[in-house]
Amino acid sequence: MAHRLLAPLQALQSCTCGLGPTYLSKVMRFAMPEHYGAIDSRCVRVFGQGDPSAMQHDWLGLRARDGDYGWYIPKAQSAWPSDYGLWLAILHYLASNLKIFCPHPRAFIEKRLQQEGRWACADVEMALFAYASQFV
Repeated sequence: MAHRLLAPLQALQSCTCGLGPTYLSKVMRFAMPEHYGAIDSRCVRVFGQGDPSAMQHDWLGLRARDGDYGWYIPKAQSAWPSDYGLWLAILHYLASNLKIFCPHPRAFIEKRLQQEGRWACADVEMALFAYASQFV
């Protein structure tokens, strides 16, 4: 599954310049929220490597760094983009196995932007981002 989901990301990466992991993953999330979620430095700091004071779960080998302009995910690391594939697998797993309904706004359901109660990868990513925000 991860290889199939990474192919579009790698195609996007090869035809753009100046976009790092965070913005590449945000484009994928915007284009296909059912299958993609963003990965950003906040989530990497909590679920991956690079910030021992924020790390809560050792799920990812991706590393975030604190640079001149704040935290970022370097593209030049061995865990990119393979660990983004792992992140997507985690999002898919949680979206498929959460036993509570996803609380979509009623207007989203009425306009058929979301299915009532159904979790998409982007929904799970937003929930994990909110969780990670408690620690950074």
